[in-house]
Formats: sequence, C-alpha cells, structure tokens
Amino acid sequence: MRFVGAGDWWRKLPDGKHKNPDFKLTGENKVVELYGDYWHRNDDPNDLIEQYNLLDIECLVIWESEWKNNRESVLERVNDFIRKG
Repeated sequence: MRFVGAGDWWRKLPDGKHKNPDFKLTGENKVVELYGDYWHRNDDPNDLIEQYNLLDIECLVIWESEWKNNRESVLERVNDFIRKG
C-alpha cells in the first residue's frame, strides 16, 4: 500500500467529481480513504464507496474517531481488506 494522498492518483468518478484517495494498494484496484470527523462530518462514506465501485475499485473508509478509539480494530479491518481478493 502506498500513500497517494498528495495528488498522485486522481480519478474522475461517475458523478463527475475528481477524487484522489489517501492510499492505493499497489497492483490492485483498492483504495483506502481516511475521513476526518470534522471535515467529513456531513459525508456518507457509502456514497464514495459506491462511486469507486462503479469504476471497479474497492474502497475502505476509516473514520478519524475509529482510529483514535480502537487502532487494533482498524488495523484488522485494513488487513482483511488487503487480503480479500
């Protein structure tokens, strides 16, 4: 997995918006997005997941509060996401 959040992997989503994920799994169509509790407070992560799915890209969204409250659980989810194939 590599960090691409600095603008390294832009994609045009079916809704017309351009999106650059935070992380991309090398050699696979999988991305990981980190949602800040403040900046994404009005966002439904399922909307973004669906947009990526329409491009045949799997997306995992992790909330800031999830990471702060239970890092072990988040790491398990990320590992499961990576292994799922």
